[in-house]
Amino acid sequence: MLRAKYIPALTLFIFSGNSWAGSSESLCLDNNKDYSHILSCYRQKLMSLPLKYNLINKQSLPKVELRHYGLISQNWPEEKSALLKWQHKVDIYIPNQYLTLPGNNTLRKEDDAVAYSWSLFLQDPVQNAKTPPRIPMAATVS
Repeated sequence: MLRAKYIPALTLFIFSGNSWAGSSESLCLDNNKDYSHILSCYRQKLMSLPLKYNLINKQSLPKVELRHYGLISQNWPEEKSALLKWQHKVDIYIPNQYLTLPGNNTLRKEDDAVAYSWSLFLQDPVQNAKTPPRIPMAATVS
């Protein structure tokens, strides 16, 4: 049985209908004077914009390909005529080496090695629980 103190909140939720789902949109309207949501509204709008980047050049190094990109992450302020562009230089190193897995000396490119490791995992999950390279890859960013 619901306690009496929860009934008003539940009633409000039920009768608010679609306005509850669209409340974040209404908080971000230009005529809204509630500035407590300005950061979340700005981030929401920023996430809806396409990412602007261009490849500057490629460089072959021993065992890697280095790609240099120019990136514009945002413009600020948005509505003013003199925009400040937040520009960044991004370097991405792409290994061009072949990989081998323990117990198998077949040289494989990264995608093939990942597929093979998952095949081993599916054949024997207990024995090969740590074989897929996505496990350490995910751990590095978590």
